Amino acid sequence: MNESQSSPAISPFERIRRTSPAGNQFWSSLGFAWVLETRNGHPAKH
Repeated sequence: MNESQSSPAISPFERIRRTSPAGNQFWSSLGFAWVLETRNGHPAKH
């Protein structure tokens, strides 16, 4: 079994999640906009 079959899929929101030095989780506005654009079928603009 290869690695992609054994590990669960990571959601786009988990990919853009950040953690501050204090341990707080947050999402950047640019990252969040990218996820919303790609999930709605529009290409992401970088």
